[in-house]
Amino acid sequence: MMNRLNRFGAKIITIKELEVHSGGHGGMAEQRVMLNLIQPKYIIPVHGDLSMRLTLKREAIKMGWDTKNVLMLEDGSIVELDEKHNLIFSQKKIPLEALGVDGMSIGSLETRAVKERIQLGEEGVLVINTKEAIVDSRGLFFPDEITASHAAIADYVKKAVSGKKPEDNEKNFREFLAKDLGKMVLKVWEREPVVVCL
Repeated sequence: MMNRLNRFGAKIITIKELEVHSGGHGGMAEQRVMLNLIQPKYIIPVHGDLSMRLTLKREAIKMGWDTKNVLMLEDGSIVELDEKHNLIFSQKKIPLEALGVDGMSIGSLETRAVKERIQLGEEGVLVINTKEAIVDSRGLFFPDEITASHAAIADYVKKAVSGKKPEDNEKNFREFLAKDLGKMVLKVWEREPVVVCL
């Protein structure tokens, strides 16, 4: 990235040349300024991992805030202020779940689509044309394994198709075959790809 910017004539200043901070979070110096300007009664470090939040807590205590007024809360914790600005800690928690954002939508990380994306990324995909016993895969086999693996899977598919009865529902058969192939691949190659039978 820096090389590309240099080609366009940009002057790049890094931490090596000057004490600069870049990123979405204010540095400690900026956080000290904000605390001094606002002088809050309570401080709740948020939006960062635990070590970042603890660093702010320690800094606030060094600056004179009372330890009990710097609150380290867990996700979903409920804290209210009464009329006299005293804290009321609720025993209840707001139920939360992790969400995935993919640029097109936002959804629960427990959905089938997200689980399949994780499985695709970690284990690959196996696609079979059941009518012609054509096998293809991505991210599943190493290059030196592809030919033999695809041939073994094609033979397995041919046997399954030859044993199919005319009255068998095509969609149900493909779903059954996909599950069966998933078990076969796990047993033989110890991998669990997404299996799609067409």
